[in-house]
Amino acid sequence: MAQISVRERFFIDNRLNPSDLIFVVYSLGDRLKKISLTQTSPSVKCLGSLFGVVNNKLHIDGWSTELGCQEIKGMRFLILSRHNARTYFFIFNTSKKLVISSDEFAGIKSPGKTRLILDQDRLIVDIKEADVYYNDQKIVGNHAFSILEGASFLTPHYLLEKRPSQWKITVFSDDFTFEPNHVLLQKRKSEFPKDFPDYRRSPRLNLEVPTDKFKLQGSSKHQEKKGNSLLKMILPPLMMIGITGVTTLLSGRDALMMLGMGSASLLTTTFTVSQFFTEKKANKLSAIEEKENDLAYLVSAVGEITRPYKREKEVLDFQLPSPEKLTEMTAAYHSRIYERQVHNKDFLTVSLGRCDTPSSLTVETDVNDKDLSHEAKHLKTLAKQFSTQRQVPTAISLLDQTLGLVGAHDVLETSLENLLFQTAFFHSYRDVNFISLLSRKAYQETWQNWRLLPHFKLQELNMRGLIYNEKLRDIVLNAFYQRLIKRKQMVEEAGREKVQFSPHYILTIVDDALLSGHGINELLAEDMSELGVTVIWCKEDANQLPETVVSLVAIPSTTNGQLISNHTVYLAKPFVPYPALPDLAVSLIKLANLNHLEVEKNAVPESLSLLEQYEVKRIEELDIARRWSQAQPNKSIKSLIGWRGKSDYVYWDLHERGHGPHALVGGTTGSGKSEFLTTYLIGLAINFSPEDIGMLIIDWKGGGIANTLDKFS
Repeated sequence: MAQISVRERFFIDNRLNPSDLIFVVYSLGDRLKKISLTQTSPSVKCLGSLFGVVNNKLHIDGWSTELGCQEIKGMRFLILSRHNARTYFFIFNTSKKLVISSDEFAGIKSPGKTRLILDQDRLIVDIKEADVYYNDQKIVGNHAFSILEGASFLTPHYLLEKRPSQWKITVFSDDFTFEPNHVLLQKRKSEFPKDFPDYRRSPRLNLEVPTDKFKLQGSSKHQEKKGNSLLKMILPPLMMIGITGVTTLLSGRDALMMLGMGSASLLTTTFTVSQFFTEKKANKLSAIEEKENDLAYLVSAVGEITRPYKREKEVLDFQLPSPEKLTEMTAAYHSRIYERQVHNKDFLTVSLGRCDTPSSLTVETDVNDKDLSHEAKHLKTLAKQFSTQRQVPTAISLLDQTLGLVGAHDVLETSLENLLFQTAFFHSYRDVNFISLLSRKAYQETWQNWRLLPHFKLQELNMRGLIYNEKLRDIVLNAFYQRLIKRKQMVEEAGREKVQFSPHYILTIVDDALLSGHGINELLAEDMSELGVTVIWCKEDANQLPETVVSLVAIPSTTNGQLISNHTVYLAKPFVPYPALPDLAVSLIKLANLNHLEVEKNAVPESLSLLEQYEVKRIEELDIARRWSQAQPNKSIKSLIGWRGKSDYVYWDLHERGHGPHALVGGTTGSGKSEFLTTYLIGLAINFSPEDIGMLIIDWKGGGIANTLDKFS
């Protein structure tokens, strides 16, 4: 093989550090199973067998194995390590086909009998050997697949993968040749943002739609002189000639004088005719020039309007990209992820699909409505054309409202997924949480892919918001109901002051059977927006929706939808819903990878372990002996009970000089009274010796606190 300077390390498993990777084992069944062994995890039990690394050799159930394709206990395995596998990254001219085979004309010459062709967006294979897999599924014969990001193709000789901006091939021998006329080898391009999986918001780029005003003026029409026809101009001198002739005959006067007068009249006629044609030509030229000027003005005016008109469409598409565009942005971990915050005016604004909507530009004409000329009609048509933006996002805000979606189940499911995906992309899980009531079938077929999305992990409740059976209803919905009751009390106590709750909840009700007899129905019968909750109802008919719905969307088919009302305002705006996303599951996983780090605000932490509270990693670092020796119980018996903010300690001191000598801790069931007392008592044990502090615990709750502290001396 030709010497290649851009060879990568053993980079076959994208999840792991290649320097930590020792072996990768593929189980060659009907479906491919990958097992990775690393220096930190050199053994794993999988497929009923124990895989382990001993003395740099792989053992399967105690049997030492070699590299390559092996059969052990009736199972076939492909065993790879850095000694027999090397990874390369490359690109090629997609306008031409790239062949990977043993043929002489192949761009990548490889051993084996399988021929693979990359043809634009298709992957064509002719398989003539065993153990060939596409996306972990065993295949035989001839096939053609659409090339999607993340697609993989495995043969006994190499593994080919489509990465976001390049191809990756891991070869299992030295019998490969890369032809420089066909492929360009590259260094590996990072697919993740800096500090991944930690993610911080980037400074936001706010684009506003233009609101310019324009006026199209009609042409200044060329006015020809009235009453100046040729006949009218030459008639007087001709009559003068005639009268002169008649007078000469009747009066017998000097014929010579009369002839002179006639000649003068004739000369006048000649000049008049000449002047008429000269003026007519000048008027014609002037009219042509005016028409050209009018046309130049109209072209210029239309050009001036077109620029902001196109700009407006670009801004609208930028503000609300389609779900398909968002999947591309998610794949690249775009900086716009989580860009919207509670104080932004477009917080919780999403798009239902594509529609025609009035333009923000104002285009008027000075044409009189009674003017029915062709030019007037043309100007009115232009003004009307610029008054509408075509095929732009159908915006709707999910804030401060209850939304009703009406249509067939499968159509609504697609639209609901698109709405929630847009929300999850633009809003952090620290600001917005999802709760969905679903049927078990819907969860298994569709919503199971959403379970890892952090927006479905309820921050305040530390549980997931996917409810699809009675057990989850009793656990999750009950806890959510209690949280809303507390919020309602806070609203009542605040009086006229508006309370801003975080996180904001989006409650989607696809299957309301789980609501039967539940106490949350009393809240659903009211406007829940003041509690920081948006409710989305999904029904087949509008008559099945509750009266609390203030916005109604009908989606009868995948190509037809109508925004009937928005915040009680009747609109009847037609739109084309967004289609289903084939790669949505991949996008959800990518979003789930991110750990959103907010700007340091010295805020109260969500939770603290005991060691985190004392800002140590090991118990030995507490230096308890030193604390006991320096304690002064005669002055203070304070104990650390938590933080106000980062490293801002809060103590409770029951010394009579502090908060004591007596205390009462109150709270509702599950509020944390026992945890608080346990934290306080453990803090006393850390800071004071048994000679300084004695504890007598009477526990009426089944020994929870007493059992925790029973080993204290």
